[in-house]
Amino acid sequence: MLVDDIPVLFPCSENARFYTLTEEGNLQFHHDILKSAFFILSGYHEWDNPELIDAYGRYDYNRSVQKELNIIDKPLVNYYFDVIIDGLEAFARFHSLELRRRHPFSGPVLLMTHDVDRINFFKIKSVLSRWLDVFVKGDSQYCFIDRLRFAWHSSLRYFAPLAHPNNLYYSFPFLIQTQKKHKIRSTWFMLNKRRGEPAGDYTFNRKPIQQLVKYLQNNNCEVGLHGSFRSLKSVENYHDEVSQFIKYFSIEPNGARQHYLVGTLPELFRFQSSAGLVYDSTMGFSAREGFRHGYCHPYHPFDHDNQMMLPLWELPLLAMDTTLFEKRGLENQRILESLDQLLSECRRFNGVFTFLWHNCRNNQRVSPGINLFYEELCSFIMQRVDSSLTCKEAIDIFEQQINSKE
Repeated sequence: MLVDDIPVLFPCSENARFYTLTEEGNLQFHHDILKSAFFILSGYHEWDNPELIDAYGRYDYNRSVQKELNIIDKPLVNYYFDVIIDGLEAFARFHSLELRRRHPFSGPVLLMTHDVDRINFFKIKSVLSRWLDVFVKGDSQYCFIDRLRFAWHSSLRYFAPLAHPNNLYYSFPFLIQTQKKHKIRSTWFMLNKRRGEPAGDYTFNRKPIQQLVKYLQNNNCEVGLHGSFRSLKSVENYHDEVSQFIKYFSIEPNGARQHYLVGTLPELFRFQSSAGLVYDSTMGFSAREGFRHGYCHPYHPFDHDNQMMLPLWELPLLAMDTTLFEKRGLENQRILESLDQLLSECRRFNGVFTFLWHNCRNNQRVSPGINLFYEELCSFIMQRVDSSLTCKEAIDIFEQQINSKE
């Protein structure tokens, strides 16, 4: 049922309005808005249907309620809460009561994030794997010609060293300088490679990785944990991953995002809370950009197994480069158009726009012009938001505002 062009998941009447203020000043809601909001925000459908998963164990967008109801492009829960507040404001005016609407953020905020999966484009195992991909596509999103070009360029370092003097995955200086130019703050999630897991080509105990983390910190970036598949097998494994992070980087991670966006609800959130993390930013779809849980603000995840809200904050992931380029196959202009739609929704609610860009994306040999597009992308986004923060900075401001008594 649609009311004011907003889908209502649990209608309670045929009334085409959300609420009515009676002549006596009573506020009557005609549909169960809170139940609709809880259903989307808590991820009830994916918890109640654990069989709806893809090859990596992720909630499958193609079988999701978000796709079925065509609600992926709207922060539906924000709309629901807006309706409730509108009704309460009407009630307050009728009874000459003061009710002030508060916004944690003064305007939309960009959270630029980077998952550091790979560092070394020329690692011999990676080169051999790319040649294997040429003839055995597997789950690769690239066509044959692209896979061949990818393998050829990675091999040149060994057969013609002068053709590739630089590591094509080491784009950190370019990304950071571009972000500084556009006044963008960023958060980087580091992955401790585990034997037998896809992607990842480094471990925390390597000196160059520790130096990289120090470099990121020296440039005022936040560094968090990119949880491995192994970390999801038990709470002990998750604690161990956090301990390894602290041991080798001499800092405590405030938050995490899981590798490949893999994580079962609510186990993922319980593990992260137990490990002392402040926030997670895994809740997005790999196959589609948009509002997986219908919300563009930080929120506390719900543990359906134990019927309780968890202390962890979730920063919903709205879009990532892999989704836009490979999964959806969008050209640059269509990418900007899609992001513009999401950004306009975030502006409507002064929300957070969490975006993921991988450092290995900026491979000029394989993707000519990608650096220019990243420059354009940064400028495009910053023209549509009021500020940019690290993930932890966003949580700190959000908590400060909601706890303020003013």
